[in-house]
Amino acid sequence: MPEKITVIRDGAVIKTLDKSKDDFSENTIIAAMVGRDITDRFPKRASKVGDVCFEVKNWCVDHPVFDGIKVCDNVNFNLRKGEVLGISGLMGAGRTELAMSIFGHSYGANISGQIFLNGKEIELPNVKSAISHKIAYVTEDRKGNGLILSQTITQNTVSARPEKVSKHGIYNFDECRRVAQDSAKEMRTKCATVDEAVGKNEKVNKFLKEHNSKAHIIQGYGMTETTGPATFGAKGSDKLGSVGIPLPGNKVKIINRDTMEEVNTKEIGEICISGPTVMSRYLNNREETNAIIKKHPDNIEWVHTGDLGYIDEDGVLFFLQRLKRMIISSGYNVYPSHIEEILQKNELVEEAGVIGIPHPYKIQVPKAYIVLKKNISDEVEAINKIKKYCEKNLSKYMIPKYFVIRKELPKTLVGKINYKELEKEQ
Repeated sequence: MPEKITVIRDGAVIKTLDKSKDDFSENTIIAAMVGRDITDRFPKRASKVGDVCFEVKNWCVDHPVFDGIKVCDNVNFNLRKGEVLGISGLMGAGRTELAMSIFGHSYGANISGQIFLNGKEIELPNVKSAISHKIAYVTEDRKGNGLILSQTITQNTVSARPEKVSKHGIYNFDECRRVAQDSAKEMRTKCATVDEAVGKNEKVNKFLKEHNSKAHIIQGYGMTETTGPATFGAKGSDKLGSVGIPLPGNKVKIINRDTMEEVNTKEIGEICISGPTVMSRYLNNREETNAIIKKHPDNIEWVHTGDLGYIDEDGVLFFLQRLKRMIISSGYNVYPSHIEEILQKNELVEEAGVIGIPHPYKIQVPKAYIVLKKNISDEVEAINKIKKYCEKNLSKYMIPKYFVIRKELPKTLVGKINYKELEKEQ
């Protein structure tokens, strides 16, 4: 028997028990592990276990970034009526991705295997199909942070509580938002909004208004390969965080990068563009042309932008970030652009850039580079305040592992943060 036992949960020391003065019973140890008192570990109840109703066979999920690595490898299990199934494993073992991928949530990795409901094989490619089979991946209150997936809080709430937001199978969006807001408040979920990101142009427009300017900045979206903007904000479509609607003649859709299928409203995927201004090819480079322009099942040629985004219920496009910048940390999608937006709102921060760096068991973790406001003299105190600010405004898995103070950040020729230069320093 050891002299001391230290309980560690999610990488943090919870409690250290000393044999000389503490109770070393199983109940005490388990209570420290689960974070609550154990009054009755084995309550007596009548067994009502029935036949097998849910079964998963040969379930495999490929890692979305690293080739040849499987997040889930040949998983098999079944569930009988009346049973509760627990999935155990260390952080980063793939528990979250296993549950997410089975019930229609996934961060876009290749998935294979079979699912059986009451003996009949079914397919659950998305949340909508799972709900149609009366199955849902329910959000949990994980130490008060809430579980935020790639979907919005509203989408998570609709998935988990469809009976609260629909009547006779018809969903009311206003009711969805109200229930989502109540749920986020109840679960103390750390998010700026339940349905959309805060626009980077908000700060500029606030400055213009405060200085009596009648100008109002709105955003568009495009690239060299689309010969300029493909979308643009207009009255009624210049929502915070959005880049507007397609310009006349253009088409925009969001796809699952692996299946090439168009995703549902507000579901994150790769932005694809088609229209009369799209380039025909790269000069004398057929290989690069084929990599970016692809003909889809609709027989239309689409430019694959390599950008992540989503389209809302009004057809308005929201750009999130470059696909390559997405960080996968312990199975969670972490968007550096979201962390940057939160950091930029801190009164001590002038500018912020976030990248992903390798981690021995989480795969990647965020690292933040920060330029402080000119009047800040105590950098150590400033970093401590920024860390506490992040703990209040970001979910735990989004909080940067490292904070680095810089006088300035490297920039590209067009004035954007040069993330490649930051990554070279690792």
